[in-house]
Amino acid sequence: MNIARKAAEYAKDLEGEAFFDAMDTALDCESIYQQLYDLILDPFRYTFVLSGRFGMHFYKWVMKAGLPHAGAIIFPGGLRDGKSKAPITLKVTDRWTQKACFIDDSFYSGKTRATCLHVLYVPKDLPTFIAYDGSVEKQQWVTALYRWHTEQEE
Repeated sequence: MNIARKAAEYAKDLEGEAFFDAMDTALDCESIYQQLYDLILDPFRYTFVLSGRFGMHFYKWVMKAGLPHAGAIIFPGGLRDGKSKAPITLKVTDRWTQKACFIDDSFYSGKTRATCLHVLYVPKDLPTFIAYDGSVEKQQWVTALYRWHTEQEE
């Protein structure tokens, strides 16, 4: 059983923010970072678009491990709830490439991703790498380590 699936099992009886918090904690680990990084073909050609605590931890892990990449744009956390009154401030590292990909711990409605894409003016089909996909409809541009609804349909 992969770690993303274990995280889903761990949080399955929780609801609302308690569920999201449990998932965020369970998915924030080096094993998940490595699995997500391994999904990206030619990572040295991509600027990573990241957000929140997971994004910061993922990027620190990439740097510590000395893994090839073309830089990162890191958004603040809390974008999915839309309640943040603070302006979006970005941490931009290295350089921006024409190729980018979005990496996050989980995907449900896509609000965090949509906010990042809107600010950056990048196409909606931007490659997206996720540990846990809990969205109802499978999106063709999302690659996940674990997809909840696929498992439930089997």
